[in-house]
Amino acid sequence: MRTKKVLIAALALSAVMLAGCSSASSFVNPGDYLGGGGTASSTPEASDSGYSAEISGAIAGGAAYSDETEIPEGAIKISEELGNLTISEAGAYYTEGEIADKIEIAAEGVTLYLKDATLKNGKKVIDCACGLTITLIGQNEITNTNTSDAKNAVDVSGDLIINGSGSLEISSVKNGIKANSISVVGATLDVTAEGDGLHAEVGLYDDALHSNGKLLIEGGTITLSSGDDAVHSDELLQINGGEMLINKCYEGIESAKVEISGGRTEVNSYEDGINAADGTRTAVNVSNDNCHIIISGGYISVNCIGSEGDGIDSNGTILISGGETYVAGSSNNSDAALDADGGIVIDGGYVFAAGSLGMVETPATNSAQYCVSFARSQSISAGTTLYLCDADGNIIMYFTAPRSCQSVILSCPEFVSGESYSIYGGDSLLSSFTISSTITTVGSASSIGNPGGMPSGGDHFGNIPGNTPGFGRR
Repeated sequence: MRTKKVLIAALALSAVMLAGCSSASSFVNPGDYLGGGGTASSTPEASDSGYSAEISGAIAGGAAYSDETEIPEGAIKISEELGNLTISEAGAYYTEGEIADKIEIAAEGVTLYLKDATLKNGKKVIDCACGLTITLIGQNEITNTNTSDAKNAVDVSGDLIINGSGSLEISSVKNGIKANSISVVGATLDVTAEGDGLHAEVGLYDDALHSNGKLLIEGGTITLSSGDDAVHSDELLQINGGEMLINKCYEGIESAKVEISGGRTEVNSYEDGINAADGTRTAVNVSNDNCHIIISGGYISVNCIGSEGDGIDSNGTILISGGETYVAGSSNNSDAALDADGGIVIDGGYVFAAGSLGMVETPATNSAQYCVSFARSQSISAGTTLYLCDADGNIIMYFTAPRSCQSVILSCPEFVSGESYSIYGGDSLLSSFTISSTITTVGSASSIGNPGGMPSGGDHFGNIPGNTPGFGRR
């Protein structure tokens, strides 16, 4: 028996219900003529990092990483009692305990160690006129409390590196962290902001993590909540490792170029989950070659919890060549689970994208991995677990829909030309099909039936281990 590859999308919904089967004999999957299919305009390539010499050099030389658990010998203590909250020379500095005032940094080459520190101030808490490295040891808190004239809790005019073995919790009425560019390499951040969480920019934006240049996440754990965008970078956003959980936001991740090669990224957004845009779009359905989304590795889940928004949307091309990508798009017929003006190319990895039928877009025919576009005329109810099985009834993928859907885009390394597969909703057979081309379209009325019968491996139905909010593969 083939080794089971299990892809899970579960939001702990108790009901597993399936909408009635269609009786409309004229229904045909409209994916190709609503958008998608054809040949993608281009296949994007991953960018050179292009980060500042300071950040690039520190990462290449290992200096950006820190597993310190104690303040290094020779570091200078700063405190209200000592009256030295202004740093004017390069070196290593630290603070611990509570400070209810602003720390000012006016020199390049400063590493600020926070060890079990609680920093509070009405406006800015850390104000740096140049580049800065913040190393975290133990549990640290930064709070910006002024609601009448809010400022960024941590305001860095240059490049910011955040590292260390500890954690930092930021609560801010405006931006949590503002910097010209940000590199997170191993730290644990939990940011709740009425404005931005992490904000790296030249001007002002209302995002969680924002850069007017480039933003790099190399590791660590980041938890964000924002009333606006969670993560924004004007030029390039690269996620190479670590874990990022976006609990709520308007848009999730946005940059001209979004490149994910590793780590775990989970997005819960009221609008687009991941969006490649640079603000220069002048025409609909015209590809912007400056924009792309590349997913080559890692674990990505997108859940559009609002009434509108595309799951993954690119004003240029989407290229998926590895990793695991799970998308629960909105049920709005004007949006799609996957949307790209330049085409969607799937060359590898696991893809399970469920959404509405109104604007479904199928992957491009020049994809290197076989893809299936499945659709039905009536909605599949929220809470229904969808199973993709091979000809022997072995489960390849399964996905619990958090809301009603009519379209599912599937792709996985197990697809082989000429072999047959089935899609179940709960224990009801929705369709059987054979991979016949790079893009196999499934969805005529005659292929939607309900003969019943559960695929083999029935112990995987019902109480699924690890059936908790989120998406995954076992």
